[in-house]
Amino acid sequence: MCTNLASNTMSHPTLVSLAPLPPTNAPYRYEWKSGRLNDNASDITAFSTSLDTRDEIPKIGRGCIVCGEKPIEHAHIMPESDKELWDELRDRGYVPPEAKPVHTEPRNGMTLCPNHRKNFDGYKAFVRYVDQIKAYVWFEFPRFEKDDDGSLTPIRGNFHGTKMYLKPEHPRAPIYSLFLIHEEAARGHNPFHRTIGDDVDLYSVQYSQDIQAALSRVQSQSMPPFTSTSATTASSQGASSTSPYGGNSFSSGSRMLVLSSLDEARSQILTCAKNSESWRQMTRETMSFDGTAEENFALYRRSVGFAA
Repeated sequence: MCTNLASNTMSHPTLVSLAPLPPTNAPYRYEWKSGRLNDNASDITAFSTSLDTRDEIPKIGRGCIVCGEKPIEHAHIMPESDKELWDELRDRGYVPPEAKPVHTEPRNGMTLCPNHRKNFDGYKAFVRYVDQIKAYVWFEFPRFEKDDDGSLTPIRGNFHGTKMYLKPEHPRAPIYSLFLIHEEAARGHNPFHRTIGDDVDLYSVQYSQDIQAALSRVQSQSMPPFTSTSATTASSQGASSTSPYGGNSFSSGSRMLVLSSLDEARSQILTCAKNSESWRQMTRETMSFDGTAEENFALYRRSVGFAA
């Protein structure tokens, strides 16, 4: 009987009745939104291309903006998965309302090697924009080694207090205020190192050795012939370097510039961010000026955080 039933089933298969498809629309959750996947892929490609172009280092090419090394990865300042935080930053004025989504906005990204990205994402390092020297500076929390007597000795990383190869005047430079939020999280993960940065004279920060060497080669190729007049001028200004590429050109003298607290720096950095070319360019990219000249001017001032 079992054999006959099996044979009978094979010769006369049972038809399963399926619900009919809608005549004009795909079933629920299967609808195709035209261009959605292509647009998303295009935005991600644009994010990578923007970072590759912006963070290219002379004589090195695409390298880590902290150390100049390869391979490189594209890191996000604000985690690309935290869309709710990104929306709150828009509402609170830390980024312009016109900012792209968190995972595709190039001003929320930077180029790092795997080691420095691991330290940044793992809150073992943070970045602060220092307006007095117009530079992004990399800070690392120390690791501790136990001495024979049981006391702990802090060991600083090799790149603590290093100037990063990021140009603040670039139209797609990272928004300064984003680093405030990351720094706050990093300090929360390292509660016993509240005075980090006091050991760095910010007037003396320089690029890493590899980046500095590359920029020096560029400078030597474009430097005018040496004259005693130029040497006298540099000496009278107290400059230790005349690099046109943003190298250290400050003489600290008897005054030392150290990292201020987050509370002290927040207001200043937010103001600098809203006055930056990157912030303004982000606003211009999406703004429609359809009114009169006076209306457009008032609209622009409001969009960058100033009353009309």
